[in-house]
Amino acid sequence: MNNPSLPSFRGALILAMFLLSVLPVVIISFYLVDEFSQIQAQERMAKLNAQTTNMTQLTSFKLSSLHTKFQQAARDNLTSLAAHTGAFGNKAGEKLALILAEQDMMSAILLVDKANWTVTATPLYAELLSTEKLHGHYQQIYQQGYQAQATTLIMHAPSLVADLRKKSRKPSVYQSEYLLVFMAPLFLSDLAKADQYAKLTGILVGMLPIENLLKDVLTADNDAKLVALNLQQQKLLSQVSKPASDALTVTAQISIPDYPHHLNLHFDYERTHAFKPVRELTERFLWLTSLFLILLMLVAWFITQVFLRPLKVLHHIVQAYFSGDYKPQSPGVYFTEVEQIITLLATMAEKIEIEHENLERRVKERTQELSAANDELSEAMKQLTLAQQHLIETEKVSLLGKLVAGVAHEINTPLGICLTAGTSLHSDLVALENAYANDKMTRKLLEIYFTKVDEGFAIILNNIKRASLLIQHFKEIAVDSTSEQLRTFNLRDYIDEVLHSLHPETKRYQLSIEINGAQDLTLTSYPGAYAQIISNMVINSLRHGLTIEEPATIRFDYHCKGDVLHFVYQDSGKGVNKDDLHKIFEPFYTTLRNEGGSGLGLNIIFNLVTQKLQGKVEAKSDLGQGLTFVFELPLTLKE
Repeated sequence: MNNPSLPSFRGALILAMFLLSVLPVVIISFYLVDEFSQIQAQERMAKLNAQTTNMTQLTSFKLSSLHTKFQQAARDNLTSLAAHTGAFGNKAGEKLALILAEQDMMSAILLVDKANWTVTATPLYAELLSTEKLHGHYQQIYQQGYQAQATTLIMHAPSLVADLRKKSRKPSVYQSEYLLVFMAPLFLSDLAKADQYAKLTGILVGMLPIENLLKDVLTADNDAKLVALNLQQQKLLSQVSKPASDALTVTAQISIPDYPHHLNLHFDYERTHAFKPVRELTERFLWLTSLFLILLMLVAWFITQVFLRPLKVLHHIVQAYFSGDYKPQSPGVYFTEVEQIITLLATMAEKIEIEHENLERRVKERTQELSAANDELSEAMKQLTLAQQHLIETEKVSLLGKLVAGVAHEINTPLGICLTAGTSLHSDLVALENAYANDKMTRKLLEIYFTKVDEGFAIILNNIKRASLLIQHFKEIAVDSTSEQLRTFNLRDYIDEVLHSLHPETKRYQLSIEINGAQDLTLTSYPGAYAQIISNMVINSLRHGLTIEEPATIRFDYHCKGDVLHFVYQDSGKGVNKDDLHKIFEPFYTTLRNEGGSGLGLNIIFNLVTQKLQGKVEAKSDLGQGLTFVFELPLTLKE
């Protein structure tokens, strides 16, 4: 028999294989994937840092190269001479134009004389730029004389930057109002060096908007997104986008030639895009791991089947033995232990078959014995049932006989009175006839006779009516007791009739009978059963509970609740011990065995109530508290 609370060996074995092989591999694989992802992320982050650093270093290098070429152009005597004479030579112009052509960071180069006038500029539109903001820096260089050095400035010049942006017509991703300015003094000297004999003729000015510098930086890496550009604590970008919450931020610096501080740049890289190679590599690793796990699970399943096959064979053998096939079986299996179990089961099956044959023989013999005993028991039960029915009928007849005897005794009294009255009337009639024969009859004598006749006939008539009423009540009770007919009757009147028929028994006791209930309550039931129940309860009280010497009370209470009659009978007798109360409805239980009690009276009540009347009865009592019967009976029975 299968026990659903026990685990399956197959499931337990598969679970064990999974826990011992697949689960550790899964845990280790996920651990390695996580470690691999972290390493790849760190390497990717380092690569982004290196890439950003290379990008800014390239820009710094370009800027340094531009600054070097700018310085070389400033030391060219042709450039100094052009500033001195106010005429820009073709060769000098070509050198400056070549500087701008080689790179696109610097927007304009101006040649300024000592009067702060722009002698010439490259490109030409730069001659129209308003450079008043630079005049103060020009004067500082002029004041230094031959000791003047090249100067690099980063200044806030929104109008100048706007003019350069407008004239260049080159789109810019990031906008800044700051301008990077290279200023180099121009000396005219035979020795081509700045000394006390050199003449300061002007200043060569290079203008490089910061946004052009950013353009060159971002061209090197299109994935980078600039979110901040700072010079110490000063922000140089006019408009910046808000950094993404999950972006990767990388910081880099750009070195400015002849400038004491660096430009600090903060770049954001989109995490999804930046880690795309890592994610793709991780996904490939997961795919390989999944394939390996599937392969491992298939191997585990195959191993499980190998282990389970002997168990399946063992199960089929046991199933065959269980179904009654005890023929020894020895199939080939992989394991010695299972083969030993199968051999042992075959030996047990052979013994079981032998025992089974012996058991069948013993069962057959025992069955024959039991069949004979059962026949004897059935016959004894039949005889006992007949005897019980006979005793019950005898009890009923005995009760009816007692009623007959009581009624006969009751009828004998009025009949004796009638006989006495008739005899007296006959004597008076003989005396009157003698007086008439002897002519001695008088009026007074005749009046006396008539008076005696009236009194005698009144006595006879009353006692005959009394006897007739007794006979009528007994007839109704006797007919109902022997009849099985279902009819409608008034419960209160019927209780009175039954009690009237029991008057010969009850008149000997100092008995008070109370009946409480509706006068007009009618039942559709078997009145004979009710007569038997009431009679047996009253007779039981008289025999077992009451004494002739002491006053006693019998009480009937009844009422309806729905279609159920609640009927209570109670006497004030000596009651029943609680330990014996459950026995009183048992057949042949009596406390007057030596006085002729049959023990069937209350058993008859119980059978009538529960079987014929389809109701319930309960007894309640205690010593000295009387006996109470509580009935629940249907108001209407159907045939």
